Amino acid sequence: MFRTAFPDLHDTIDQLIAEDDLVVARITRSGTHLGTFRDVYEATGRSMSISEICIWRIEDGKLREGWFAAEALNLPQQLRVLPEE
Repeated sequence: MFRTAFPDLHDTIDQLIAEDDLVVARITRSGTHLGTFRDVYEATGRSMSISEICIWRIEDGKLREGWFAAEALNLPQQLRVLPEE
């Protein structure tokens, strides 16, 4: 979904922490809105940047579980796709 809407999507690892069987990453995702997003928002050509926290559990050298939380509530504002009040 993100790659379609933001074909130049770039993830930057801002911080990486590993302890026991867990790996935590603080990531910044950025890109240009060049395709339809969520089948709702037509391309605007505007840039966006959101923060994300990712946690993975590793077992026997393989990713077994993952949890993700993104600060994306302001994404429609960055893309200016919200109706004017």
